[in-house]
Amino acid sequence: MNQKTDQQSRSIRVLTLMEEAGYPVGSLYLAERMEESSATIGRILSELERKGLICKVGVRGRVLTDKGRRFKEESQQLSLLQESANDLIATDKLGSDDTASRSMLLDIMNLRLLLEPYAAAQTCLTVSEEQVRRLEQAVLEYKLQIAQGTDGDEPGMRMHLMLAEFSGNTVLKSLCYVLLAQTHAHNIFSRAVDKAKVLDQQAAEHEAIVQAVKQRDGELAASLMRQHITFSLNYLKQLDE
Repeated sequence: MNQKTDQQSRSIRVLTLMEEAGYPVGSLYLAERMEESSATIGRILSELERKGLICKVGVRGRVLTDKGRRFKEESQQLSLLQESANDLIATDKLGSDDTASRSMLLDIMNLRLLLEPYAAAQTCLTVSEEQVRRLEQAVLEYKLQIAQGTDGDEPGMRMHLMLAEFSGNTVLKSLCYVLLAQTHAHNIFSRAVDKAKVLDQQAAEHEAIVQAVKQRDGELAASLMRQHITFSLNYLKQLDE
């Protein structure tokens, strides 16, 4: 576990203990239960307070804000999804044969449907002009490679991974990397589809998503990403009918 992931894990543990307590708590209470120093817990509390995830209640201690509760719930959901993604990686189904690959790919698509619209919306909140330029470059390369008769796997996957990275959520980034890169899911989908019918539409959808991100329209970006993955999901289902 790297340092940033460890810090995030501690922060979630602090938020969980605070919510379970049901009343304002301080660093001594948390330090005892986490077997950490009060100084370490104090630094975590200061950072959580700076982010608006907790707030002071007089001299009694701190409690979670509404934002903090939402953050904790989302983080716990991501943790469960991480376990599911790890289970996928632990199998050897992907790539063993077309039927098994498509079956596993459906599971991956369903996980992506939960994760990637959220990633697209979050990216809209903080994306920089340089990051937009990189996303647009990936879309351009994707379109050019498809026009030249190839699958465009690398730039197509790169756009999805950059959106997860630019969201600023390290857990989300690692999950999407597992689901797309480590399983070779993007490559398997490209092999399974009728390229003349699907890849041009995929490229157009990528372009629309990036334009929504460029406009910082999180609701539209999430909706377009949801439609994009749903189309792929439904297409794969039809292959087995």
